[in-house]
Amino acid sequence: MHLQAEIDFATPTYSSNADDARVTELLDILAGRSWTPGRQIHEFKGWDERTIRLLAAASDGQIISGQKGYKLTREATPEELRHATAWLESQANQMSNRARAIRRCWYGWAR
Repeated sequence: MHLQAEIDFATPTYSSNADDARVTELLDILAGRSWTPGRQIHEFKGWDERTIRLLAAASDGQIISGQKGYKLTREATPEELRHATAWLESQANQMSNRARAIRRCWYGWAR
């Protein structure tokens, strides 16, 4: 059995701007609200978590995310903004460290 044949690995991509109509829809959903969990957005729009994350990323910085869900950057407190950006920077550092470890491992075997 080939597992790859059963899984669609295609990942939708979005430009890094708010041109996608769904980004505008998400901005409208979040306007004037506090943190909105992804499950509420899913219930309203039917978008899965992955799509919501991709749309937030495509918002060109207009949407922050965290444990509580999604929120407009312009409506965030300074502390919420610091927390969201620190979390993203931490994730980026962890991913870079993992990439370096994978390269070290591969080069160790490739000798």
